[in-house]
Amino acid sequence: MRTSKTFRTKAEAEAWGASKGRDVHRRQQRDCRTAEKLLFRNLLERYEREKASTLKSAEVLHNHLARLHEDFGHLRFAALTPETLTAWRDERLRAVRPPRYAASCRRWAVSSRGHGRIS
Repeated sequence: MRTSKTFRTKAEAEAWGASKGRDVHRRQQRDCRTAEKLLFRNLLERYEREKASTLKSAEVLHNHLARLHEDFGHLRFAALTPETLTAWRDERLRAVRPPRYAASCRRWAVSSRGHGRIS
């Protein structure tokens, strides 16, 4: 959420800005302490119990959550860095993409036979 305010003096504006900066820093510190204690598994289980199970796609979502649980459940939430997730994504793409991509190409080729294939 973005907040703004108008001030009579530059000093008032700077004091207000510093106050907002301290507020943000305190929230980040609190969130980090919680993230360092919490296992990602706990978040996944809570999400599946409270939200995912109520959705039409619950079964499919359960499979996706099971994969995340297997790969990341043992980690603390704070350990899930952009680098960790990027490495995981790249590995999953290497493991999953080629067969699905090939199957997709085969389906397209079958469906386009005799229907003016694009070159």
